[in-house]
Amino acid sequence: MAKPKKNTPPVDDEATLPGETKAEKFVRIAPRRVDKAILAIRSLGKLGGPNYERTTAQVLNIMTALEDELANCKASLAPDNKSVAKTKSGFQL
Repeated sequence: MAKPKKNTPPVDDEATLPGETKAEKFVRIAPRRVDKAILAIRSLGKLGGPNYERTTAQVLNIMTALEDELANCKASLAPDNKSVAKTKSGFQL
């Protein structure tokens, strides 16, 4: 088995490929990002299981943060939007 090369920069799977249009890049990258978001949301849903104790306020805080970010995402993906919405990250309960 070959050893990995040291000091090799990581491959940027989201870098624009030679000759790739913006539309092609979107189609290539979007499914991966959506899948990652869905997996992250499913992981959050597991906090609703019996292994965790939570308050209604904590759940509402999480849901509000997710709904706000989803609204920002929808706005940034709107056909007439030319800018990317930047919001503060670092959610805390």
